[in-house]
Amino acid sequence: MIATVIICIIIAIAVVFAARRAVRTFSGDGSCCGGKSAKKVKRTHVEDTDEANYPYATDVSIGGMTCERCSAAVENALNGIDGVWARVDLAAKNAHVLSKQPLDMDCVKDVVREAGYYVIQR
Repeated sequence: MIATVIICIIIAIAVVFAARRAVRTFSGDGSCCGGKSAKKVKRTHVEDTDEANYPYATDVSIGGMTCERCSAAVENALNGIDGVWARVDLAAKNAHVLSKQPLDMDCVKDVVREAGYYVIQR
């Protein structure tokens, strides 16, 4: 009888923790980069997607990305720089950055940092 009560208590505790996690996940607070504390990055649409118009290109290694939302946040942040078109590869932890003017790497680092990630020096 006591063993049954103990098992029921353990199961009840597990259900409470699972329910809390589910609520946090579905409300956006439980993901790696979501929630109320995460900085929201404005969705940026690049008008000019003709690579011929971007004479400068560089690849930038990005640290701290763990999911598609992370890579989208980095891509949006980089695309917010005037004259820049960036595409981020989550698997490679890399951003391919095209620009119409010579690229200011300090600006790139600042924008990536403001989005919550970091540039890895090679």
